[in-house]
Amino acid sequence: MTAAFTVLILLIAVLPTLMVVEGSLADGLVSAVVAIAMVTAGLTLPNGELNRFSRLLRPTAFIVLFVPCLWMLLQVLPISTRSLANPVWVSASTALGKPFVGAVSLDIGATLLSLARYCAVLGAAFVTAIITLNRPRAENVLSLLTGITVLIAAELIGFDLGYLRLLGYERLAEPASAMNIVALGIVLCCATAIRAYEHVEKTRQSKSRTAAIVAGSGSLVGGLICLSAILITGDVILFVAALLGAGTLIAVFAIRRWRLGPLGQAGTAALAAIAMIGVFAVVPARKETDSTLALSAQGQMSSTQRMLSDAKWTGSGAGSLEALLPLYRDSADTLDVPNTALAIAIEMGRPFLWTSIIVLLIGAGMLFRRALLRGRDYVYSAAGAGCIIGLLISSFANDGHFALTAALTISVVCGLAFAQSQSAPNRDFGGFEKLYSIPNNTKDPPRQMLPQKSFTPTQKWLRVAVGLFGLFLAAQAVWILTPERYRPTHIRLPLDAKSAAIAFAEQDKIKRAASLAIVRGDLWAEAAFTYGGELWIDRAMELGSNDRSNTEALDPLTRALRYSPHRGDVWLVFAALADRYKWANYQPSSLLKMSYYTAPSELALFPLRLSLSLSVEGLLDEAELAEMVRRDISVVLTRAPSLRPALVAAYRSALPQSKLFAERAVAEIDPRYVPVIRAAAP
Repeated sequence: MTAAFTVLILLIAVLPTLMVVEGSLADGLVSAVVAIAMVTAGLTLPNGELNRFSRLLRPTAFIVLFVPCLWMLLQVLPISTRSLANPVWVSASTALGKPFVGAVSLDIGATLLSLARYCAVLGAAFVTAIITLNRPRAENVLSLLTGITVLIAAELIGFDLGYLRLLGYERLAEPASAMNIVALGIVLCCATAIRAYEHVEKTRQSKSRTAAIVAGSGSLVGGLICLSAILITGDVILFVAALLGAGTLIAVFAIRRWRLGPLGQAGTAALAAIAMIGVFAVVPARKETDSTLALSAQGQMSSTQRMLSDAKWTGSGAGSLEALLPLYRDSADTLDVPNTALAIAIEMGRPFLWTSIIVLLIGAGMLFRRALLRGRDYVYSAAGAGCIIGLLISSFANDGHFALTAALTISVVCGLAFAQSQSAPNRDFGGFEKLYSIPNNTKDPPRQMLPQKSFTPTQKWLRVAVGLFGLFLAAQAVWILTPERYRPTHIRLPLDAKSAAIAFAEQDKIKRAASLAIVRGDLWAEAAFTYGGELWIDRAMELGSNDRSNTEALDPLTRALRYSPHRGDVWLVFAALADRYKWANYQPSSLLKMSYYTAPSELALFPLRLSLSLSVEGLLDEAELAEMVRRDISVVLTRAPSLRPALVAAYRSALPQSKLFAERAVAEIDPRYVPVIRAAAP
């Protein structure tokens, strides 16, 4: 167990660094590390601790933990029922003229990556539970985890104040994730402070008392640092969540300290309920809105509410929220996810959201009850209950709970809490079975039986299950990390000849990465973008239908849309290349419409989209496309003045009839700008 314990300690120690390297690379690395720890723990776990782990991991709990995995797998399976499949699959099939079999998920690759992250986080919880069945290891994990949360809080304070930006926090992509970890830190600091206080009361040795006093003082200082980090941000709901989480732990301490009976426990529960009602009566909540948005502090809610109202009960696929944002975002807004509850309701469906809340409340209640029943070491399960309560409240106020670092922290806390929620049987001592004495009536010393080395059927199957899960995590790590080996950088839609040339230089590598990942639409999209250089070739140099790039470009384009039909940038490149290569089976107008449908307000697509719309003959004859182009011109003139040079460039290369259309559209919005675009034309 020493090797697995060392791996877990290293994983906890690098949590601040993982906040900087969020992404598929971090997911793959964590999966590999957790796989090593799980296989090692499964092979070296003593029989006594294996029996304890089997009692903790009851069949009901095992099934509940793996239900999200099954649900995410069902979301990516092909489904012919149109009422369940996402509507974008039908539109994509019509535009491409191919019979696509749809799925619940909007982005198959993103859902599988979310499944991989959940499995890695679940594996981290299992590893933590296995390792921390031993009391000394549990103490070390609690102390280290508390110190890491305090370190993150201190760095966030420095980040907010504009200095002391350690470990690259100036590149911090998930500040909400860090804040949720800090909220957990307050609960953990309270737990370590209570342990130190009880140790001071019980011990008589001066050195032990001094060490406990120092540890308790450090915990109080750490709690103040975490509290300061939350107060600086001014997040009232997160502050309330942290206090209620810590209050749950303190309530357990008070009940045990003063030996309150059922009436005292009922009074404590009533006092906590009154305090919660009073807090939420003071905290401003949004009325006449969805319950998932009531505590959100985001200003603009119209786009978010539309996205939520369109969500089906089956969800849009785990990890697909980022893909949905371009469909609902207005060009003037930066639509962000206001909270985690909303993300779950959209991606996994409302039934899954409320079922998860009920399961978490049951888990918190179970930990709370076990904390009251334990003779000692109750702070672990009490802290776990407090962390669950705090995270449930904060999930309705901010996002970041599913970011890798926050999810790992939560999994370690829950694994530690459940591992120490039940005491070891009397026969267990340090994880090894005690030697049993065989009584005899002679004067000879009692004979002893050595521990049995044979495994029971339950032990065998549990070891096999742990080992297989570890191998599964290793396989998914290979699936994630191998493409990253050939993916030197993220390739975006090239907007000029220079960026297209840079993307073309990485063509072979990104195509190999996409081939290894198989179903990741994001990698196939990057492979398709490497052919964007053809868009800047002089149109007088028409490319023949037998050109080598013809078939080469078509394959990554169709694969990208087969797995990610929401990609408005891919639809745009497809339309441009279909016009350039004169593909008979694909109509540029249909492909261009899909770009407008899937990304109507993505400003990065406006330059190429305007250029294509005004330079392809017959596109503006369709009333729907003409209205879409007119809207783009209106957005450029009224909301995005930085794109006016792109409008001028599109006008310069436009067909004569398209120039007249553009002049009329500009005259309706800003007549003074018509001479400007006319002067720029050759």
